[in-house]
Amino acid sequence: MLTELAAGNHRSGDGDGDGWVAPLRSTAEALPIRSAQLDLVTAFNSVHHFDLRRFLAEARRVLRPGGQLVVYTRTPEQNARTVWGRYFPGFVEHERRLHSKPALRAAIRQTRGLRLAGTKTFRHTRSSTRQRLAIQAEGHHYSTFALYSPDELQAAIAAFFARLPSAGVSWVDEHLMVVARRSHGTER
Repeated sequence: MLTELAAGNHRSGDGDGDGWVAPLRSTAEALPIRSAQLDLVTAFNSVHHFDLRRFLAEARRVLRPGGQLVVYTRTPEQNARTVWGRYFPGFVEHERRLHSKPALRAAIRQTRGLRLAGTKTFRHTRSSTRQRLAIQAEGHHYSTFALYSPDELQAAIAAFFARLPSAGVSWVDEHLMVVARRSHGTER
């Protein structure tokens, strides 16, 4: 991601601020930003890598009153319905880091100074070829693949292809978007 960012910055000009993005390297639980400075914090397909309670508290800290937190993720139930969850051996069992919709909602409600603004489920029809799916699995397109030992992953890839219903496969990919706002004042 940092390589792509650098390439994009190089294409965007001389670094005068117009289209330039400066990366800040940190953990999601300890952002190098002063309190109440941001209007928006986003987490795109990444919140399962964070300590959720600490991340939400940190997002609340850096958001201005009225600022928004947008989390786009997949729930365990949605993960089970993907092409990987349905056909890739052990994918659902290996991936235990995802948060359910009720768990995300509860965590936001328990974070002082954040209030839940809403949730929305997105569904996208997807299709792929066996070759593209193989590239994704072997290239660890999803961090879940890193949870397999090398031998286990190779065996799962072989079993995955034996289970796929056809050379081209289609499915409905689902994600959940959760929006929270930083409260004004001391209300919850």
